[in-house]
Amino acid sequence: MALTEDKARLIKKAGGVGLRLFAVRSAYLVWRELGLHTNSRVDPEASKAYLGGINTHKGFFVPVINALDCYLPVELDTIINQSGKDSFQQLIKGMRGIGKDYQSEFLVLIKKHSDAIKKINTLRDKVYAHKDRKVNLSMMTMPSVQQYDELFEDLQNFFNRITSDALDHSTWFFQDKDMEAQADTHLVMDNLLRGEAQRINEIDVELHRKLFEDGRRHWEST
Repeated sequence: MALTEDKARLIKKAGGVGLRLFAVRSAYLVWRELGLHTNSRVDPEASKAYLGGINTHKGFFVPVINALDCYLPVELDTIINQSGKDSFQQLIKGMRGIGKDYQSEFLVLIKKHSDAIKKINTLRDKVYAHKDRKVNLSMMTMPSVQQYDELFEDLQNFFNRITSDALDHSTWFFQDKDMEAQADTHLVMDNLLRGEAQRINEIDVELHRKLFEDGRRHWEST
């Protein structure tokens, strides 16, 4: 197989990894933004208002947050630690075929983020992908926001570098696009507050209309 054909195949493979990384980072930004909107340390008054909106629609938000709690560690562990389709391990293995070896560099990244990756792997293996009945769920912890932020940044930079170096082709074109998830989540939360204010206002209007109509009927009948 010609070298150019090898590169074309690897560019396609890299695109799959990039899309997968984009999807999980976007999901993370939604999860992160929802958490920040309900964090009293960001602002007590604002968090109380946003949390009130979420509690009004718990039937929607609770399943969404639970799904994100599950999706993040399962998908990240698969991309980082597993060797299946659209994983870093598979992409690195494929690049050896064109004389490029990034395994040692990737292991340095893994070591740097060992605490976060260990938490991710444990959550996947003990809670979400498999159920370990002996595990005390109250003792399980997710990576911190800072750990997630730094891990995603290093994964993105590593991905950019190896695709640019080995393939003369950077498939990471999501730098601005993935931030839409954060911006849109913020807009959803703001619109939720606007809708909640309108709902309360309508309740007040309906209440006073009913009081007036009942009072008028009573007044007219006497």
